[in-house]
Amino acid sequence: MFVALIFLLLSNNSFAEVDEYQFCQVQIDSVKKFSLMSLKDLLSLKKSIALATSIEELNKFGSSDLAPMVVAIQEHQKISKKAAVQATIKLIKGLVIEQISLAINLQGIKSEKVWDLLFDKCVKNNLD
Repeated sequence: MFVALIFLLLSNNSFAEVDEYQFCQVQIDSVKKFSLMSLKDLLSLKKSIALATSIEELNKFGSSDLAPMVVAIQEHQKISKKAAVQATIKLIKGLVIEQISLAINLQGIKSEKVWDLLFDKCVKNNLD
């Protein structure tokens, strides 16, 4: 879940240089994947992520280690490791909870037109 997003964010020299199209594709692909889960599983996952207070807890939900993201945020924002950890937790929780919430609303949607509209909206929102 986090691997593609982390790779995308860390593959650029600056977070401001993230390609909106790639970012949105990763987001939409993740929402599609989540939308295949049962409502019960989605609600449980959302709650678990919301209650997570550490990088270690969030690592359980993804298939990769978030430590490189902490370092990248720390170096990019020139902040302490503790502040970078908190920023990473906030960023990941916000992104994933948003994806899960959207997936809950889109369960069972198979129409590519809907997914294309969501992609377009994501790009528009991230270009503004």
